[in-house]
Amino acid sequence: GVVNTDSTTAFTNALLSRNTTNGGEVFIPRGSFFVTPGVTSSRSKIKISGEKGAGIHLLGAGTAFTFTGDHVDIDGIRFTTSVATGNPPIGIRTTDASYVKVTNCLFDRIKLLPTCTSAVAETLFVCTGNIFRGTYTGWVSADACNPIYVLGFHNVRIIDNHFECVDPERVIKVGSSLLGVTTYIVDIAWAGRRTIIANNTFDITATTGKQVIDLFTASSEVMITGNIMNVQGTWTTVIDFKAGGGTSSNSTAYQRAVLCSSNIITTSASVPTVFSLQGAWGLAFESGIDNAKITNNDVTHLSTGSDGSFNLRGFNLADVSGNTLKRSAGATARIGKFYNNKILTIQGNQATYGVIDIAGNATSSGGVAYSKQPESISIIGNVIDDFSDPAPVVLAALTALEELTVADNIFRNQTDIAGVVGIVSLGSITVAELNIHDNTANFANTAKEVLYGSVTAGV
Repeated sequence: GVVNTDSTTAFTNALLSRNTTNGGEVFIPRGSFFVTPGVTSSRSKIKISGEKGAGIHLLGAGTAFTFTGDHVDIDGIRFTTSVATGNPPIGIRTTDASYVKVTNCLFDRIKLLPTCTSAVAETLFVCTGNIFRGTYTGWVSADACNPIYVLGFHNVRIIDNHFECVDPERVIKVGSSLLGVTTYIVDIAWAGRRTIIANNTFDITATTGKQVIDLFTASSEVMITGNIMNVQGTWTTVIDFKAGGGTSSNSTAYQRAVLCSSNIITTSASVPTVFSLQGAWGLAFESGIDNAKITNNDVTHLSTGSDGSFNLRGFNLADVSGNTLKRSAGATARIGKFYNNKILTIQGNQATYGVIDIAGNATSSGGVAYSKQPESISIIGNVIDDFSDPAPVVLAALTALEELTVADNIFRNQTDIAGVVGIVSLGSITVAELNIHDNTANFANTAKEVLYGSVTAGV
């Protein structure tokens, strides 16, 4: 392979020469090999590996390599493109492989699109040790621009990659549908069921970005941990999880669990929320069990808006514990919005600014109202250095609770914003077991009430 030599035919012939069922390896020596997008292989058990310095340079838009067979392994290849504007090319696309592994590659303004239509219970996508970089400006909205777009796989592992991207729509999307297809795999229950996104680094910016990590699945056990994320520019959120997509088209009784732990996240002021997690407890068409935990994250969130750093709704169990949150002051700033979670625990967090906002009148992203209200709320051992009115803890649109505990917290009001009423602000609510005690309220006006609202306790 010589630089500037079109090697499209050579790659096509090399793939065709592999065994029909047992496949084989295509080895790329050191050098830069030009390829016109459109190479297709139907062979199974194919591996393409490269000597150090081996590269494939795409000569136009489209998909470089499409694999329609089973079991694809790509290792040690540098993918570059001559397409500087418009929709970035796809380097690797699979259509029905139950196993896809991409390791130690460089994707420079190139997308990765592994898809699977198999109903086999243990399909697997592995992406590790890769670098995704480049400017993705110019993508067409009808053909979403995500450096990694994983569709239909039951097990997903995205680990130890580096993302240095400008203007993608999203960076990672894991889902079960493609380009408007409602059910992309035969058994949607398995789509993205066990997903691990761990130990990646993100240094990204966008002018019209959506979610950095977007998980849109019917049934999921998700772990997002150990990532270092520098998110600049404008995005709708950093980590987004939608159980079932929030619409009745994915009606089911699945069990879902999502864990976001030990991540270090820094955002610009133009990122309204960091964690946006949506379960399906309380949606009329769902009867699943959804649990969410956001623990031990270090978050610098410079937004002053009202959306909150943590946005959780519709979970049977929601646990936000041990996080450090640095926010900018703002008249409507929230630490989080916690809506329609059956059992909610907020414990051991430290925040520089914001209000804990709890309510019972949320709707899903699909516009469906949650029909069930929270039952138990525990806010224990947190430190909030400053907050806006009316109180550090605000409950709204709730009619009854089985238990409310607000204990052992430290609430400091540094600015004594006019209208602060006390530690807890409630509407008219019936609480069967009310426990508000041992909180330290460092208000400048010590005459402020500890509890505010119309409460019927012990009913």
